[in-house]
Amino acid sequence: MTDDHDSKRSLNKEKSNCSDEKDSPCCNCGVLEEQFPVMGKCYCKSDDIWGAVYNKHCAHCSIWSSLPNRTSLIVTYIFECPVFGYGKRIKE
Repeated sequence: MTDDHDSKRSLNKEKSNCSDEKDSPCCNCGVLEEQFPVMGKCYCKSDDIWGAVYNKHCAHCSIWSSLPNRTSLIVTYIFECPVFGYGKRIKE
C-alpha cells in the first residue's frame, strides 16, 4: 500500500465522528473516496425482475434512487456516506 493511501486512510479516520471503532465498525471501513461505494462494505446489489436492487450494507450509508428519465428510462442511484462526506451517482 502506498504512503498516499495510508495518509488518506488516516484522514478518513480523523474525519470520522465515531468515538469507538468497536461500537461502530463501519466508521473505520477503509473505503477511500475514489473507491466509494464498495459492494459488500457499503451496499449489496441483487437483480430483480424490474432491474437492479441496491440495499445498504453499512449503517451510515444512504442510497437514494431517482425516477426514471422520461426519454431513456434510466434510473440514477445516489450513494452517500455522511461519516466521510462521500457521494456518488450511478446511472443504470
